[in-house]
Amino acid sequence: MKVTYPRVALALILAAAAWSPFALRSCRRPAPPPPPRERPHSLDVRVALADGQVLHGTVSTEAFVVKTSLGELSFPAAHTGELGPLEGDDMKTSGNAVRLWVRDGSEFIGEWVAPGLEVVVHVGGQDVPVSVPIDRLERCQFRAAAVRPQGAVHRVRTTHGDDFLVDPARSRIAFRSDLGRFETTLAEVRDMEPISEDRARWRFHLTSGTVLTGEIEGKALTLALVLGPDSVTIPIDRMASIARETWQMRAQAQQLAYARDGRHGGRYDETASQGMRGEEMPGEPQAPRAAVAARLEQARSSADADDAAAGEGFFSKDVFVPAKRTSQP
Repeated sequence: MKVTYPRVALALILAAAAWSPFALRSCRRPAPPPPPRERPHSLDVRVALADGQVLHGTVSTEAFVVKTSLGELSFPAAHTGELGPLEGDDMKTSGNAVRLWVRDGSEFIGEWVAPGLEVVVHVGGQDVPVSVPIDRLERCQFRAAAVRPQGAVHRVRTTHGDDFLVDPARSRIAFRSDLGRFETTLAEVRDMEPISEDRARWRFHLTSGTVLTGEIEGKALTLALVLGPDSVTIPIDRMASIARETWQMRAQAQQLAYARDGRHGGRYDETASQGMRGEEMPGEPQAPRAAVAARLEQARSSADADDAAAGEGFFSKDVFVPAKRTSQP
């Protein structure tokens, strides 16, 4: 006997077959391809060699490792302003000793450990990788703006020549005096300096006006940094000073330096400024105009060079050098 199925039942059977696991598996869309691998972030760089060759290109180095008197420190490339030989015209003459400038004006001295420096330059429509001969390196500058301080800074100097800024709110210090034990952040410290040859005893000037003497607890002090490594640990016997300072940047610093030429006793005022411009100063002979003009031209040339470097966007240590030399408490 022939079996017949109602049309409705037949439709249900066909629908079930279409949505079976086997049918669903055949209807699935293919998995999307994996996302393309991201290229390392590259930074624009200008590299000058002692023989006069200059490379403008990019580097993908994430960090530079320098062996300092404070240990091996890793500096993010994005925080680095420039590197160069500590002494002489190139790294070979300097014995591989390097001075690294962080973008906030901090300086660290040590031995360049790693990595090598490979610059990609664009020539003839192609990217050409160039391995920089480190022994011939004269100066390496990154296209990065200087992070100019806003207000007072806390500056640390070591006996080995390191000179850097710390985050005072995140840096704590504890010391013992014959008056008791004290613990505070560097934000409350105006300055501190050793008062014994072995640097065991220190004098602390606090922002409140309190002055204390005593010994820092422990053999080393860990300080938080503004840029660069998150922190550094400094042996007490390698600390030279910690001070709260105000930096006068660029033209202000140059003008202040001129006002400190001995005649004005290291002070800056409007009459000193008038003298630098060759104007008459009350009660004081006018400075020779030729000498004034020469000094102003020297300042103008320095400022022009600074502006040229800034125009290309490359960091220049020359932005900070005058300010650090003429810093004020």
